[in-house]
Amino acid sequence: MFYKNNLKQYIVIYMLFSYVCGIAQHTIKKNVYYLEGVHSKSLLNYLDCWKDSSDRSTIVNAANALKNNHFKSWKSTRLLYAVNSSKDLWVHLVVQNHSPKEKKYWWGIYTQSDTVFVYEKLHQKWFVVDTLDYSRVSNSRNIRTRFLATTLNFSTNPNKELLLQIKNKRHSSYVYFDITTAIDNLEWEVGFYWKIGILIGGFLIICIISILAGLIVFKKIFFVYAIYLFVVIQILLQEELFIAVFPSPIFDVLYRLNSLPLALISVSLHFLTTFLLAKLLKIDLGLKGILIPYYLSFTIAFGILFSLIYFLFMEHLGFNTIIYSVFWKVSYFFILLTIALNGLFIFFNFKKYNYGVLGGVVSLFFLCFNPASYFFNYLGFIKLYDISYPFYFYIITFSETVFLGGLIAFFYRNTVKKNYMLMTDKNLIYEKLLRNKLAHQKELNATIVETQEMVFENISQELHDNAGQQLSVINFQIENLKLDFPDFTDNLSPISFSIQKLSENLRQISHSIDHNYLSEKGLIDSIFVEVSRINENKTISFNLLIEDQKNRKFKYNEQIIIYRIFQESINNILKHAKATKVTINIITFPLFRLEIEDNGIGFDQKIKVPKSKSMGLKNCYNRAKIIGYDFEIESFPTEGTKILLKEKEK
Repeated sequence: MFYKNNLKQYIVIYMLFSYVCGIAQHTIKKNVYYLEGVHSKSLLNYLDCWKDSSDRSTIVNAANALKNNHFKSWKSTRLLYAVNSSKDLWVHLVVQNHSPKEKKYWWGIYTQSDTVFVYEKLHQKWFVVDTLDYSRVSNSRNIRTRFLATTLNFSTNPNKELLLQIKNKRHSSYVYFDITTAIDNLEWEVGFYWKIGILIGGFLIICIISILAGLIVFKKIFFVYAIYLFVVIQILLQEELFIAVFPSPIFDVLYRLNSLPLALISVSLHFLTTFLLAKLLKIDLGLKGILIPYYLSFTIAFGILFSLIYFLFMEHLGFNTIIYSVFWKVSYFFILLTIALNGLFIFFNFKKYNYGVLGGVVSLFFLCFNPASYFFNYLGFIKLYDISYPFYFYIITFSETVFLGGLIAFFYRNTVKKNYMLMTDKNLIYEKLLRNKLAHQKELNATIVETQEMVFENISQELHDNAGQQLSVINFQIENLKLDFPDFTDNLSPISFSIQKLSENLRQISHSIDHNYLSEKGLIDSIFVEVSRINENKTISFNLLIEDQKNRKFKYNEQIIIYRIFQESINNILKHAKATKVTINIITFPLFRLEIEDNGIGFDQKIKVPKSKSMGLKNCYNRAKIIGYDFEIESFPTEGTKILLKEKEK
């Protein structure tokens, strides 16, 4: 009986001992991360964390804290958050490699924290084995990736005990860990690069389209939306750790930008876009229409000021400085206030038109999905959704772009319509003014021509009646002298002949400038007579060619103006051309055409007749316009001049 009781006690004791040992063994195994090639478990389940509250954090402090069990397991299985604090965060991990093939791994540390020191326990002592600096571009890091990473080499020892010292002075940053092979990591990174590249590329395309739309329709909303997208791109680059892949000059600028003020600027610009959209839709905003622009101007200015201060004095700022803490907290406040006001603005404007439910859905959608919520969610400030990359942004922005695209089409159509109406009215006014101007010019030219013809008629009459009579009297007196003094007949006869010749020339000139004579004689015959008269001057040879098969009859004004242009052209040749040969070609059917070509010295360049300084040429041009003819001159140095008067097709 005694043995039976003792046996029962031994069995119970053995079972209790086995249970305790099993728990202990299970606990020990749980705190060890076993590597078997590519990892498949969350690393945070095997991490212990401790924040050093002392002013000077050292490995000695961390080792003592580890020895005294001050390190605690992280409750979350997704991200480790380095909250707003200037104190160092320590992370402890024990790793065993069970893979017979893989001996080298990358420990990826995804964080915006300033510096990470990697310690390894060797021979019961802790040694710094790597220093990871976020302020260095990827090309200057030991492992050239967008994130911080260190190499774990299990070639000599399959067991490693590691400590990370995370220094984070000015970021409310998340920390994500993974341990994997280099090839596996790079394969995943290629896909990630493509996804983020497509996302940012889409934003850039929409940004460019918005700018072009703004230039087309001259609306402020499209420029504001383009700037909003540009700021969102910068936030994505920061939070997805892509700034490290840029070359040094660009990285140096991007590294000194803080996502928090950018988030404030972005939500303010989005609110401003919503406000401008309401104005475009002519929604009555009342007092809100006055107050909202002032508020948004203030928040945008505050965000820009915070960004400038951070950019210029980043090394001197941190959570342990008062000014940085104040700006940080005020930015949080204005971001939350701006998101709330934007949501209420959307809701009440929908409700005004009896779409309250739809307005509530849109408002809630915006409250959950905006640049600030994406930023806060990454930092652990809020936990709306589990994220690895923000593809919901693409969907939201695409939806907004479709809506804005409709606005572009609407305003572009209205703008084109208005511009067309303005251009039509402008063209009508211009045509009316042009017609009035042409009519006035035509009337003025006709008056000038009429005045000139009256002057010519008076001159012709004076030459015929006065000068002709005086020459007749002189000739009569000479004839009397010849009778009274027969001895001087031989001397007086040449004088008498010259006077008779002069009288005949005056009579011809009188007829040539008399439009009544032109009307009686006709255009073609008058030109023939004029050429015959000029041909008596043996220094220049005039060749006249006429094609007048239909014996065309000209209108009164038409033949006068053609004849005067002919006279002016011949007069210019006689005075300036120094020509020896002139060819005149006249075609009367089907359209009148007068060509006068000489072999004189020509002009320095082709003359633009309406801009010519010659009054004679201007008169010819203006006279031709009165009867609907074209007057052109073509001339080259030493190659003579060609004058063309032609009738326009009707």
